[in-house]
Amino acid sequence: MATNTTTALSAEMGKFYDKLLIERTKPNLVYADYGQKRNIPAGNGKTASFRKYSSLAPASTALTEGTLPAVTALTVTELTASVSQYGAYTDVTDVLNMTAVDNVISDATEILGDQAGLTIDTIVRDVIAAGTNVQYGGGAASAATVAATSYLSSSEIKKAARTLKNNNIAKIDGYYIAVIDPSVSADLMADAEWKAVNQSNNGGANIYKGEIGKLYGVRFIESTNVKTEAGGSEITLHNCLFFGKNSYGVVDVDGSGKPSLIVKQPTDALDQVSTIGWKALFTAKILDQNGIVNVKVSASA
Repeated sequence: MATNTTTALSAEMGKFYDKLLIERTKPNLVYADYGQKRNIPAGNGKTASFRKYSSLAPASTALTEGTLPAVTALTVTELTASVSQYGAYTDVTDVLNMTAVDNVISDATEILGDQAGLTIDTIVRDVIAAGTNVQYGGGAASAATVAATSYLSSSEIKKAARTLKNNNIAKIDGYYIAVIDPSVSADLMADAEWKAVNQSNNGGANIYKGEIGKLYGVRFIESTNVKTEAGGSEITLHNCLFFGKNSYGVVDVDGSGKPSLIVKQPTDALDQVSTIGWKALFTAKILDQNGIVNVKVSASA
């Protein structure tokens, strides 16, 4: 994180605004938190490489005494991801140079920090939501046939968790992760199995940001930034993303995935207009299609 200015903002002020931007950005970073992090050092281009090794079959043939078996070859797949830059800024009048300077920068930093966090989260979300492993609510065959009452239920959760387990996907701190929105969670909390496990907190303490409970080995994180889409008969489908460890990656260059705050003092002829903005250089990439299940369900509200 860095604050850049064309004229003097004291080091203390710069650190304060950096911290403020981070604090406002972080609450929005739901999806980016769980991706495999990859940093490209400065001066090493825009593309990161991920190496994925295929699992080996059981060595079930007994060895012959004194004879080496055939060499077992490792199969590796290389996946690449190229970063892109995102950012925005706002301009303010010469009030920035008046006594209210701190309030103006603070207010703008808070608003831009929210935007930066939402931007990063949305881009990562859209990448992993485009995965090929889709489960339609109520056993439907397509988005168009999901019923209006096909809510996220304990049976849907059990099915998604089973898929990840059968695909031998590793867990994150002992659990898979699912990100759902408040409309979906409201319906889920009416499910009898959910209530039996979570109302008395039998599922254990909620330790992750936004975590609302656990069921069938899955931690549920609530976010207002869940992707939605049109289903059949004017139904809105909610993309509930279930995933495990190393299912997708998040790449930046020399730490630039964290938004940088840029404050520019006036440079026009009358010193009237200043700018405050942010930028980030990053991308996201699915590393294992089998490690992501997009459960598309309806919601009651």
